[in-house]
Amino acid sequence: MKKLLATVITLALALTAFTATVSAAPSPEKEQGTVTVATAKDADNNDVSIKLESATGSTVAFDSMIADLQKENKDLKVTDHKIISAENNSAVKFPVTVEFKVPGVKDNTKAVMLLKKADGTVVKIEATVLNGVVKGVFAEFGEIVLLTDVAASEATGTSPKTGDTSTPIALAVLALSVGAAVVSVKKIKA
Repeated sequence: MKKLLATVITLALALTAFTATVSAAPSPEKEQGTVTVATAKDADNNDVSIKLESATGSTVAFDSMIADLQKENKDLKVTDHKIISAENNSAVKFPVTVEFKVPGVKDNTKAVMLLKKADGTVVKIEATVLNGVVKGVFAEFGEIVLLTDVAASEATGTSPKTGDTSTPIALAVLALSVGAAVVSVKKIKA
């Protein structure tokens, strides 16, 4: 009975160590995104204070439209997924022209914005790119997806393939934990 209890405790500790390592590692899909600054003017050319939040949900509502856009341009990738709103929404007179500062975009970059409206429909917002800024005109605010044909390494400054070390570290911890559990079991049996 003591041997079985020791085995169970050892395996539980190994699993706990593995879970702690994996949950502590940042997920590349949940980063803050590349758009950090947005400025805007409303229909009367008044400044609008914009609030950008990282969208935590999936892009399922956008997927069919993204697939259609990628048929036209296979290099288009989701660059960011945000929720855009105005600090004081009641004072905003639409349409609002919003300029997003996006690292890596150049004048020849293709950019498209998709907006999920309040009624759940997704519409395409025509975007223009100039001097590292992506500009679009919004009839309302909500959840947006920004697609560009900028390589991920240009947009974020690091390659997602070489910058993400969480998977190898998690696998190493798992291997060490399993090894420790096996050694403990062998010692208990001896």
